[in-house]
Amino acid sequence: MLIVLPGVIAVNGTLAVTGTAVMTKGINDLVNGVTTTQFNNGDRPESRTFAKGIEGKLNGKKVHYRVDAEPQGHKLQIQCNEVKKIDYRLDYKSVNSIKTAINEIPNDLKKRLTQGKLQEMAKAIYRAAKSLK
Repeated sequence: MLIVLPGVIAVNGTLAVTGTAVMTKGINDLVNGVTTTQFNNGDRPESRTFAKGIEGKLNGKKVHYRVDAEPQGHKLQIQCNEVKKIDYRLDYKSVNSIKTAINEIPNDLKKRLTQGKLQEMAKAIYRAAKSLK
């Protein structure tokens, strides 16, 4: 049995009270394209993905990069979905604009991205850096 009232959810005798702030945050994350990966550590997310599937090249093959922020460890990183060895750590404290985000992207990675994908990655890095500050 499922009963839904504003701010209250009850399923089979279990009562959960949800606040507007929690619901709003979830909606904002959906709108901004943020994925939250939650592990077994309570309510704190372990990792947030700010961009998924930024297409680039690696050794002549098409690969996809993603921008992750880890609030617990204060880490900002770029990872490749297909090649697990590629893991660029960025200094989120020096990212204050999209232009400085472009400067933080390693040169070898810049060569693998088109200008449009580079801008897309820089925007994601800037959003991720703001979330960690």
